[in-house]
Amino acid sequence: MPQSRPFASLHSRQGQARGPPHRAPGTFNMTVGLTRKIKLREALGLEVRAEAFNVLNHANASSLSTSMNSPRYGKVSTALDPRIIQLGLKLAF
Repeated sequence: MPQSRPFASLHSRQGQARGPPHRAPGTFNMTVGLTRKIKLREALGLEVRAEAFNVLNHANASSLSTSMNSPRYGKVSTALDPRIIQLGLKLAF
């Protein structure tokens, strides 16, 4: 009984490589958020919020160049976002 390969095209061939031939570096990202709710009056409140993305400011590579004809083949050319900090206030009444 022949094996069925529903996702293989008619012109594809299986090679001898084990797994993907290119591996990009891993990413490490830590996000922190702090919130403080302050009651000003009976029906009035203030919420203060601080958020930080990529707190440790670790350089994360976004991708490798996988074009064999490129002089940058196998090299990382861009990085993901650096540390981002945002503050917010919300007045509830």
